Amino acid sequence: MEKLSFKIYIKENKEVNGVFRKLRKLFLLFLTLFLVTSCANGTKKTDNNETETPNKIEKPKEVVEVNSKNECEQFALLNTSVAGGLFFDKEGNMLVGKPSSLEKVSVAGEVTTFCDLNEPGKKRNYFFNSPFIWDMKYDKDNNIIAAAQDRILKIDPEGKVTTLIRENFNGFLGASGLELDEEGNIYVVSGSKVYKYSKNLEKTEYLSSDQYKTFFSIAFSPDKKYLYLTDFNTKSLIKYEIKKDGTVGKHQEIVRDPVKDSGSFGAPLNIIFSDSGNMYVSIDGMSRILKIDKDENLYLIKMDKTIRNHVIQFGTKEFGEDYIYITTYSNTVYRMKLDDK
Repeated sequence: MEKLSFKIYIKENKEVNGVFRKLRKLFLLFLTLFLVTSCANGTKKTDNNETETPNKIEKPKEVVEVNSKNECEQFALLNTSVAGGLFFDKEGNMLVGKPSSLEKVSVAGEVTTFCDLNEPGKKRNYFFNSPFIWDMKYDKDNNIIAAAQDRILKIDPEGKVTTLIRENFNGFLGASGLELDEEGNIYVVSGSKVYKYSKNLEKTEYLSSDQYKTFFSIAFSPDKKYLYLTDFNTKSLIKYEIKKDGTVGKHQEIVRDPVKDSGSFGAPLNIIFSDSGNMYVSIDGMSRILKIDKDENLYLIKMDKTIRNHVIQFGTKEFGEDYIYITTYSNTVYRMKLDDK
């Protein structure tokens, strides 16, 4: 009876009835605003376990394939079945990684061994079972810091080798890429992660991804605002924003599978930047180099020869700054003039 009387009271009392109608409208309005705001500002977890507001996803730019106008020519022959990392030292030499050693190549193409990477009493020269250098950078003391699959090495100007880090790095070739910052920290790829080692070699996890499992190469942009990574498994090139505190933020996939129907090949490998600010990426085993200009337009440069390319690097003054040098799945180092516009 009491519930019935209350309903009758509300129905017959116009003033109270009007208040309830207004309250009902206000409730529906707030509910609508809440739902719209929730949909518009949905959150997601980033690769670094941070919550961020998703950006509007833009359609990736098309990859335009162009034929190189210049000949890809043989430059040097190494005593090996496969060539890896490529680097130009400050003494005017080319350095090329091969299983268990680092080779020195003169401007004339003459090859000598710069340093032996085998540990005393151990002799290994097989591709997957030896220290094999894939990436090299200079530190502030003009030592070469090298990524060599299961270790990070320091090589002084005289060729003395010191093992800085020895670990079971994950990924296709373990520690295949590294980068250094201005403070001397070393960043190393390892499967789906990037580890940061301080000057004292204290290890922290810098980046972790659920989407990408086999990072191969790593490079800071010239202005240090972005970090670029290549992923072997998804055949992707990824750009991460570097925040003011030095950590990484949101990421964007620049390209995935740039060479269609490439089978087990076609993954972007190492990353380099030209003086004009363009980025170039070696494409695994496909006789192609990917160019990304400052507006992130994508051009796939097809060479005039069929080669299974590995790592690329720009020549120095001695070797020709308008040449790009290429290591391969063989004993040959090639070079090709590049129109960097």
